[in-house]
This record gives sequence, structure tokens and C-alpha cells, in this order.
Amino acid sequence: IMHYDRFSFAIDRTKPTIVPLKKDADIGQRIGMSQLDIVQLQRFYGCPERKLVPVITTNPVSVNCTFEAGYCGWKHLFMEPPAKINTWIRWSGGTHTDGTGPKTDHTIRTFEGHYLYSDASDRFLSIAKIQTPEFISPGDHCLIFWYHMYGKEMGSLRVNLVEGKQKRDLMIISGDQGNKWQQMKISITATSNSTIEFESVIGHSKRSDICIDDVLFLNRKC
Repeated sequence: IMHYDRFSFAIDRTKPTIVPLKKDADIGQRIGMSQLDIVQLQRFYGCPERKLVPVITTNPVSVNCTFEAGYCGWKHLFMEPPAKINTWIRWSGGTHTDGTGPKTDHTIRTFEGHYLYSDASDRFLSIAKIQTPEFISPGDHCLIFWYHMYGKEMGSLRVNLVEGKQKRDLMIISGDQGNKWQQMKISITATSNSTIEFESVIGHSKRSDICIDDVLFLNRKC
């Protein structure tokens, strides 16, 4: 029964503050008790134990992602000091701070739905980067995603096309965009196999959470 993830309370977001005894344990969720939690509570209170039903989960590597089943194989990128480091967190429900962030995800619009979120709490001017698997072949493509950028002193969201060692800005959104999920479409012309990088820069206030959801790529212009 653990609500905090590995990097909660961390000043340096490359170093976890909470390390589970079991290395493969999944911590950091607010949805409900795991099957193991239930068994442990049954034992503690002397209740009859029920046989566990195996739960099969998948987290396929994919560029298209709703974040309902995980990160889809996307890769977190960390910068060298003195850059202030943040991370993209897979989240559900409202964010930590009132006056910023969505109340639900965009996909299913419930408290159980997931999205990616850069937390602004005590991380002013910090940067978080995450990169899709390599997928874009040379030619024309369309990137579609939803973003939520609501709050005072909002920072910026940048989307980059990464071709080998070269990086090209596709767009940047800055400032308060209102308390709603908004759609963005970007036409891309790639010259080689490429990836997409989402970069958030937190503003000067804790009310500057940045979120994305429902990322989709089409093999045509927008």
C-alpha cells in the first residue's frame, strides 16, 4: 500500500529516495491495493486467504501511447548538472497542487485514467525529458497529442525531432493555456529514422504542472 514513487521528495531526480526491498516491486500508485496487499491484510487480521488470480499486464513498446498500460517503452533522459532535473511521471487523478494540472486524464476522463505529468512542486525551472522509441522512417508524418498547461507562471513544453545526433525543434508552447486538455497536431518531414522528445520546463511557481496524454503518429501529413 504505497502511494509514493521512487523519486518522491528527491532534490536530484536521478537518485531515488525510496528503494523497495524487492527490486522488481512496483511502487507509487493511488488506485487501490495490490493482490499482495490484500493477502497481507488477510493474514494480519486472521481472515481466510483466497487464492490469488494471476494478473497479466503488458507494457508493449510503442510510439502511440495512452499511458494506460505503462510508459510504452519510452525512455527517460537525464541531463548533467548544473541543470535542474525533473521527470515525467505516469499519473492518475489530480496533481499534487491546487490551481494547476488536470483532474482526470484525457483518454477515459476518469480518476483511474493515466497521463504523463511533470510536477512543479518545489522544482521551479527544472527540466524533464522523455523520448519515444525510434520509429519515424524518412518521409512525411503527423504527430497528434493532447496537453494540459494550466497555472500561474506556467513554463513551457517543447517537442523535438531527434535524428541521430541532430535535434530539431518542432514546436514550443509557453504560458497558461487554460484549465482544459488541448489537442496539438504537428506535421513532420523526417530525413532518417528518428524519435520524438517531449521536454517540459517548469515555471517560477508550483502552479505550473505540465501534462501530456494520448500520443498518436500517422504516416501522412496532418
